[in-house]
Amino acid sequence: MPSGTGPADRAFPSARAAIVYLLIAVAVGAPLYVAGALGLRALGLVPDGGPVVLPFFQIALLLVTVWHLRDRRFPWRDAFPVRRPSLAELGHGLATGFAGVLVVIFGLGGLANLVPPDFPWGRGPPDLPSAGFPYLVLILTGVGVAPVAEEVFFRGLVLRGLVARHASGRALLISAVIFGLAHIESLHRGLAAAGLGMLLGWWFLRTRNLVVPVILHAGINAFVTIVLGRVVSEEAWAGGELGSEGALPAPVALLGLAGGVAMLAATLRLATRALPEPPPWPEPPGTVGEGE
Repeated sequence: MPSGTGPADRAFPSARAAIVYLLIAVAVGAPLYVAGALGLRALGLVPDGGPVVLPFFQIALLLVTVWHLRDRRFPWRDAFPVRRPSLAELGHGLATGFAGVLVVIFGLGGLANLVPPDFPWGRGPPDLPSAGFPYLVLILTGVGVAPVAEEVFFRGLVLRGLVARHASGRALLISAVIFGLAHIESLHRGLAAAGLGMLLGWWFLRTRNLVVPVILHAGINAFVTIVLGRVVSEEAWAGGELGSEGALPAPVALLGLAGGVAMLAATLRLATRALPEPPPWPEPPGTVGEGE
């Protein structure tokens, strides 16, 4: 059964509307990103050909969110429930996040052994700036802007709309697929994002608190940026082409994946036992959507 019904159905988007909003955000953010990157290179702040990460896509997601709720009499504090997270929520959340990253790393590293060398799988670690102004922008985007903007859109807006129309498990899966599509620069990145999107969505549904997945998202991005983007990429990936140089040896991948899955299952079980039952979703006033 859906975990929410009634006026909230009309206050939050359906899966089809969410995909349309995602395409709009891409259409708005992509040219702004290109213009911004060209401008930074013209100013000499980014080397020619060097990687640059800019938050225009995330800003576009926020604009789409504001546009969707512009004419709905639904207080923002109810649309996006936030409160100070408890130490238990933070501790269990970060533990599950670390386990989830291990599952993604070893799972995809092992999967790379099963695809042909010429399969369009994508690069291992992301091609990220490692110093100077571009690295500062990367940190601000990845650990600051992206977690807030993406959690507001994908969990606060999209997942809320899905749980109003579908059973929680199905809503969680659909939202994770949409989150993966938003990170489909390469196949392996899309799969990684979808898997972690499941975890972030689970925490939002379990706590009814958007702050928890924001902090967890920021922690995951910080780990990927600092450890995978700067350390692992230079030493272990040897150029970074998954499916050839980047594939983990099968025994290492299997052992790591088994350990990660066991850790994830254990941490989720502990979190479920330790945390109180989630409160009901705030319902908008009964006048929401009248006249639509």
